[in-house]
Amino acid sequence: MSSSEPSKNLTGSNRRAVLSLTAKETKALLPQILAVDPHAPPTGIRCSRDTMPVLDSKYSPNLNTQVEVVNGDAFNIAISLTSPTDTKSVCVLNLASDKSAGGGWLRGALAQEEELCYRSSLSFTLKLRYYPLRNHDAIYSPTVIVFRENFTDGHRLMDLQRPESLPIVSVVSMAALRRPDVDRSTQPPRYKHIADRALTKDKMRVILRVAAYNKHRKLVLGAFGCGAFDNPKEEVANC
Repeated sequence: MSSSEPSKNLTGSNRRAVLSLTAKETKALLPQILAVDPHAPPTGIRCSRDTMPVLDSKYSPNLNTQVEVVNGDAFNIAISLTSPTDTKSVCVLNLASDKSAGGGWLRGALAQEEELCYRSSLSFTLKLRYYPLRNHDAIYSPTVIVFRENFTDGHRLMDLQRPESLPIVSVVSMAALRRPDVDRSTQPPRYKHIADRALTKDKMRVILRVAAYNKHRKLVLGAFGCGAFDNPKEEVANC
């Protein structure tokens, strides 16, 4: 079974097997892709609340922030937001695993982080020495090359003969709380412990500080912790 077989038509163990092959192929391709694009080294920088300065409102431009809620692939949205006049790349939030770099991508898992790794050089920037991630840790990857289409399009390879045409984005990887206690007797459900809500807000602050400190003006965020990590989505939205 080829790793280029359209994985969107597969389910269960067959899909996992194809995605695992895709991960292996991606790892094998990455050294040669990175070698021909010196502008996108696989740099990964650990950041934390202690190393990211508090944002000072006096440096904030007096502009309205445009916010859109879109149901879509994070990299595809980032690519669509990219303009030739941009001075900085679009910055994407990776809804990361706190325990392992890339989550379960090598085993054929498919959540947002795994999808980002199948499609790009992100996995090479998630340095193993940074794991497990501590509560306020993030990893900033300033130059991530995207060289595959998304899952829906079968993870087809883009034109590797024209490396200069491959999209480059930035990524902030941050793990949400892993299955915190949730009070489901209320509507909507809420964090059972107020400290968990405070920690979630702190994590969001670190994400925004990393992006601002590195002068990004366009961000692709996501439903932080609202998938497998089972955080209360309404309260996350209101943090």
